[in-house]
Amino acid sequence: MKDFNKITLIRYLTYSLFIGFPLGLFTLLMGPTKWVISLSEYYNWSEGTEEYMQKIVIVLFVVVSFILAYFINKGHQKYKSSKLKWGVFSFLALNFLFAVYMFSFHPERLIALSESVESTIISSNNSVEFVFGAYPNQEKLLKLKDENYTAVVTLMSEFVVPAEPKLIKEEKASAEHIGISLIHIPMLPWVSDNTKSLERIDSLAMNGKGKYYIHCYLGRDRVNVFKQMVENAGALTKDESKNRTRRQLEEIDKLERGSYFKLATDVFLTPYPTDEEFFGYVLGGQFNTIVSLLDSANPADKKWIDKEEKMVEQYGLTLISLPLNNNSSDDELKAAIDSVKKLPAPILIHDFRSDIPLVNRFVKIYQSK
Repeated sequence: MKDFNKITLIRYLTYSLFIGFPLGLFTLLMGPTKWVISLSEYYNWSEGTEEYMQKIVIVLFVVVSFILAYFINKGHQKYKSSKLKWGVFSFLALNFLFAVYMFSFHPERLIALSESVESTIISSNNSVEFVFGAYPNQEKLLKLKDENYTAVVTLMSEFVVPAEPKLIKEEKASAEHIGISLIHIPMLPWVSDNTKSLERIDSLAMNGKGKYYIHCYLGRDRVNVFKQMVENAGALTKDESKNRTRRQLEEIDKLERGSYFKLATDVFLTPYPTDEEFFGYVLGGQFNTIVSLLDSANPADKKWIDKEEKMVEQYGLTLISLPLNNNSSDDELKAAIDSVKKLPAPILIHDFRSDIPLVNRFVKIYQSK
């Protein structure tokens, strides 16, 4: 009976994967998330309303995926015909493999389906203009050439395989054929080894002349980091776009090192984000202030403190250190909380993990105050 239950569970998880991946691509690139954006623009929803509706879409996607997997798995147990069982399994497997194939080897088609929105930022002296968007196909490059863009800036990296090396090669060939300058500033979708790229972004923000089209893959995480870097350089004063493509922390249930707590409208307490989480949810301008509760007197915390200090300096973020530990008194926690409440929001507060007594006490005292 135990073996049977294990087989049933494995089959259920397999069906969940076969259904969830293709359905997820549809939801994010051409389905409900795009419908919500269109409805938001048509009915002029507030940012909060749009975010709330997007969360409902994500929850529905997860629920529908697991419900479909449940009923298909249940039906599999009742099917008498082995041909029918293998037919259903094969169909879903092929659908899954096709989605993976398109995602990996034909990303340009998914980009076209996503219709990523564009946003524009203009410098204070009008000497440089940055337009942010998704990967430009040949037709888009021709349009940029006709509109007298100075250059196209790609943030894609050869190390993001298998999709981006192919796209980089195609873009270089198209740009050369069309006669538009292409600037390659590779940024990995994690925070390490981006020092030279960040220096080039800063230089372009301060010394660039003309109009530039900035893109990564879908015009999201890396584009938002570029945008935030340029804003931090002090060269920009106006954002012409009302479109919001930054990922929000509330879109996920937890981070890799633990759950997070929403202490106020724009105040979150989290574990120390991984490099990928920093890139996706912090460095793109989602937070004005980062507050670290790590204690340099603790040797285990020291390396993480040094890493974060170097990172925030590179990306131009504000980092406040309020070192606490499990032996800190309630009065010390109250003093730290009073300091936090005076800082500009949105605020991300973190220790290394969120399942420790210090964090529980911090949350309890913050909410009581």
